Amino acid sequence: MSARRRLLLWANRFALVNAALLAVVGLRYLWYYFALTPSPAWLYAIVAFMGHVTMLAYTPFLLVLVPVTMLIPRARVILPLGVFLASAVLSFLVLDSLVFAENRYHLGILTITLLAPHTWAFFALYFLLGTAIETMLAARVWKRTALPAPRRTEWYLALALGGCLLASHLIHWWAEAHYDVPVTAFTRYLPLYFPYRDAGDLARLGLLDRNQAREQGLVTALARPPDGVLNYPRAPLRCEARPPMLNVLLVVIDAMRADALTPEVAPRLSELTRGAIRFDRHYSGGNSSRAGMFSLFYGLPATYWDTFADFARPPVMMDMFRQNRYQLGLFASSPVYRGAVGLDRTALARIPNLRLETSSIHPGSSGRDRTLTDEWYQWLDGRDPARPFFGFLYYNAAVAIEPPDDYPAPVPVPVPPGATKQARLYVRYLTAVHYVDSLVGGVLEDLGRRKLLESTVVIVTSDHGMEFDENGQG
Repeated sequence: MSARRRLLLWANRFALVNAALLAVVGLRYLWYYFALTPSPAWLYAIVAFMGHVTMLAYTPFLLVLVPVTMLIPRARVILPLGVFLASAVLSFLVLDSLVFAENRYHLGILTITLLAPHTWAFFALYFLLGTAIETMLAARVWKRTALPAPRRTEWYLALALGGCLLASHLIHWWAEAHYDVPVTAFTRYLPLYFPYRDAGDLARLGLLDRNQAREQGLVTALARPPDGVLNYPRAPLRCEARPPMLNVLLVVIDAMRADALTPEVAPRLSELTRGAIRFDRHYSGGNSSRAGMFSLFYGLPATYWDTFADFARPPVMMDMFRQNRYQLGLFASSPVYRGAVGLDRTALARIPNLRLETSSIHPGSSGRDRTLTDEWYQWLDGRDPARPFFGFLYYNAAVAIEPPDDYPAPVPVPVPPGATKQARLYVRYLTAVHYVDSLVGGVLEDLGRRKLLESTVVIVTSDHGMEFDENGQG
């Protein structure tokens, strides 16, 4: 057996041994999942766990050890390098399991910077102990590679564990598309676990009807007992319903900047502010629609989004609307499923017959904005006037910078031939804001004609702003 072949054989066996070692350390993750999840997906959790620890064990070897072995097939170089890599992964997993047990989150780029000095001291201790253990294991595995006629069992075992990894991603892909909460909830229990979750691929292949899948998942979710992970709300929300109950209309203009709220760019909304309460210190929870929407509905940092989405837990505000028999008129220009905003799994979770996207005969985001406004009028025509309503209108033309082609600019801003792309985009952005302002103004005028404006709390806000290279960062 050549030196290079023996080293590769050692690397494979050593990775398998480390996968078993990581599995022992990671049993804590499985325990928490099974203890806190009312109806756990047992088979998926075990398959995903085995595949993931195998990936953690093999990835450093495949990325570092194998290339170095091909270049420098010397045991004095490869064995210490393998021990170092294995010790680093083992120490990381031990520390992460302790952090997760105490705080219910995993180590990441942000959380690592928050670790106290004594935590780093413990990590150094774990690394030294791990190095000692890995050195003994490496030496023992190396001696066994000297035996004649090596068996192929370890290669088959490695392939089987790799199959577990592939199977877990396929199962999660399907579960994500079908709102299978016990499967998707397991994601947060494993460190560095990023399963495939683009349900749009299934829809494009004709293997998924999003609306049907969501309704089936909703039936299952409503029948499932509460999970033991989310301590939300921290205390029951007590609301005393006093008639007459007011309607609520929440208008969200995606990516509308605060400085765009001027009489020239947004005349209808500017007029509305004269007799309204303006919250000048209302800040977005993130610079994306998903983060901003989450903080808007929940009042929580967007770092909780994945957990709430995995468990499909709606905010208490929506719970109150449903408990008080509010009619829900929900219209969004942007798709609300996970790939875009994720409202179908968070703020609007567990709402039956939720429309996931708006279809329009008019082109672009501005066309969908126009369509959702018309559909809002139709919904008001057919609602039960004896019951209050919660309306949600989510406009998208501003963030897409897509005003109608024939829509005039609100303010004549000359754009010189040599103007930057950002300057030209900014003019189109203001035009898109003016267009959305005209739609929202029409909504307010319609409420006035219906004599609903006095009995409706109208909230106009945005999920986040938009920058146009004001700081010259490019």
